[in-house]
Amino acid sequence: MNGLLFLILNFPGGAILLIFSLSVLSFLYFPLGFYILRDKDTKQQNLGLSILSGLALGQVATGIMFSLLDFPGQEIMLPIGLVAILITLIAVFLLKRKATEELKTYYRNLLIRVAVWSMLAVVAFLRQVQSFLWM
Repeated sequence: MNGLLFLILNFPGGAILLIFSLSVLSFLYFPLGFYILRDKDTKQQNLGLSILSGLALGQVATGIMFSLLDFPGQEIMLPIGLVAILITLIAVFLLKRKATEELKTYYRNLLIRVAVWSMLAVVAFLRQVQSFLWM
């Protein structure tokens, strides 16, 4: 968030800080999603959903970075992330209804994280669409 604040206020180094922070977050979500997204209290988790959500969140973080910094390829990165995160949201909603009590906290935490990232991605996507319409 410091990188985004620096970028908005036009401080030097804001873009580099944003690139570094979102790239590290994307690299952590992508291969380590099954470990980062699990509930620390229990050892039970849905491994497939953790891997899917790690891929989706990594893609969304990369898409947001491309969109905020106007990198080439932003037109494809963010929509792919939005589709992946939509699939993840649907899977979490469907699996949460028939889950055990131990897994319900896992699904709740995952739902909160995916919902926050999806809202940020939608805002970045709308910014991208608005800049395309005003060209």
